[in-house]
Amino acid sequence: MTSSFSLKSLYPEWVILIGISVLLFAFTGVYSFTIPALLLLYLVYKQFGDDFLLFSSVFLLLGFSGDVGDQLRTILNLLAFGFAGWLMIKHHLKAEWNQIAFPGVLTIFFLIVLLSMVLSTVTSGFNAEGAGHTIRQLMFFVLLFVIYNLMHNIHVVQKLIDFVIIIASYVSVTILYGFFSNITSIEKLITEVMVKEGGIFSNVAGPGALIAIALISLNLRMISGGGVILTNRRINWILVLIMILGLLLTNSRGAILCAAAGVVTYQFLLNGKKFLRFTLWSTAIASVVFYVFIEFFDVLNLYFRTERVLENTRYVLWELTWNMIEKNYLWGTGPGVAKITWTQYSNVMFDTWTGDQVKWVFDKGGLGHSHNFLLFRWAELGLLGLFTTIWLYFYFPYKGLKLFYDTRDDKIQELYLLVGLVMAVISGVFIRSVIEATGILSHGWISRDFPFWIFILILFRAGSLQTKTAIAGRKEIGLSGY
Repeated sequence: MTSSFSLKSLYPEWVILIGISVLLFAFTGVYSFTIPALLLLYLVYKQFGDDFLLFSSVFLLLGFSGDVGDQLRTILNLLAFGFAGWLMIKHHLKAEWNQIAFPGVLTIFFLIVLLSMVLSTVTSGFNAEGAGHTIRQLMFFVLLFVIYNLMHNIHVVQKLIDFVIIIASYVSVTILYGFFSNITSIEKLITEVMVKEGGIFSNVAGPGALIAIALISLNLRMISGGGVILTNRRINWILVLIMILGLLLTNSRGAILCAAAGVVTYQFLLNGKKFLRFTLWSTAIASVVFYVFIEFFDVLNLYFRTERVLENTRYVLWELTWNMIEKNYLWGTGPGVAKITWTQYSNVMFDTWTGDQVKWVFDKGGLGHSHNFLLFRWAELGLLGLFTTIWLYFYFPYKGLKLFYDTRDDKIQELYLLVGLVMAVISGVFIRSVIEATGILSHGWISRDFPFWIFILILFRAGSLQTKTAIAGRKEIGLSGY
């Protein structure tokens, strides 16, 4: 990349700077702040190049939640889309790689999802609400198309994984800071063994899911050492510790379950017999430790709230959601409409503790109040929503396992380890979806769904790389620099 600051060489970048500046001015009016910030971003870009833009795009989408406010969130999303879109256009104009055909299966799937949202919106009577969610979902699919087109070789794929881990580490640090800077949280942990810290996120489900996926991803770094940025094992172990502490402080049982299931899946796929032996020995040792220190059981029971397993608000929410399905099984209530009409299907008295809990969920929660992905999609989008959910649950694991065994038999270690990681993420996220509704397809909720879909895109891109391997060889597809 040239270091010249001539107007001619900087023309495309200055066009983008001016365009973004105008957008920010239109939204904020803080023009005096906008220009220095953009110039700083530009200088950093000139120093680090396209990697900075790609990281910034992912960071803006994952490192902040909806809590920043609608106006600022719109600006951040526009910046992220602009950075990613510019990278795609820039490389296509320079013809640095051949056109990457977007997977036809995903295209058909996206179209059916959008069709289900349109039909459900039209029949719901809440056109404005449904249209808003549908447009957000469409923009999310556009984002996935752009990101897929940036995965032109294995090097970029590995960088994206590193970016997810780094951003999750940052979120974990904010959680640790939020906990230790709040004396009330510390006292509550000491006295009640109970804490729910989300850092910059108000809902712990968001950061919990991101950290869980990043912890699963670190398995690949520990085994292969093939990161582009995270190449030092000692630093990786430090990140593991930071993220485990951050995950525990969220007290998100769904996220903890996701991380545990994903790690177990990855280790089992890579070396099933050795992992089973390790599991048996670990279980035996843990049983002895718990028997000797029986009081430790009480601490675990308090932390995981096991007394609420049999009596849980989720069961009430599942029953309420089923009432929605029974009355709207064909077209659904409409995207996002459940939050508005839930009282019509309520199965509890409002002046009770359970009623207050259910009311709090719908008042405070943005989406996915049913706390079950399948029920959520069926209730809001009807039979087409159910169909796309079943498609997700069966097709992605099938494709992943098939590619995993193909790459293992062909002794393509890079792709073998990578596809194993994707299968581990799918396993963890799908198991989490039994008790959490968001994190897969949440009507375009980027910060919740994007981490999962990064790995789905990697799965399809890995399939393309594996197909080309037999035809073109390793060097041509970019694997030689792994």
